[in-house]
Amino acid sequence: MTPFFNPGPIEHPRVPVYIAGVNQHMCRVAGEVCEGLHVHPFNSPKYLRECVQPAVNEGLKTAGKRREDFTYATSSFVIIGEAEAELAAQRLAVKQQIAFYASTRTYEPVLAAHGWQDVGPHLHRKSIEGDWKAWPS
Repeated sequence: MTPFFNPGPIEHPRVPVYIAGVNQHMCRVAGEVCEGLHVHPFNSPKYLRECVQPAVNEGLKTAGKRREDFTYATSSFVIIGEAEAELAAQRLAVKQQIAFYASTRTYEPVLAAHGWQDVGPHLHRKSIEGDWKAWPS
């Protein structure tokens, strides 16, 4: 510690640690060594139920931890607006964001959970080509 800064004692020394994860390995690590998982917004109920939760549970079991002591932090894509044009613009933005995530090769398991694994390479190729306009279609 420098002589110029002393934060003093930590009032709550048990600071919870969360990591972000999509793939089963990171979810398992979260269960084993963390207090929570930041669930990636690129997910689905099916993927969470069949892939994320079992991996987290495996990590919890390995560490001898209880599920009640683990937290999932989630976020969602939301479309809001008043006029139809505003809603349409928001819909397009959300579709583009989902396509961006789907183009990321490490997120392929989310697509595969639904039988859509062929979509990822197509979108990845479009991203390399810079063909962003073709994504939401």
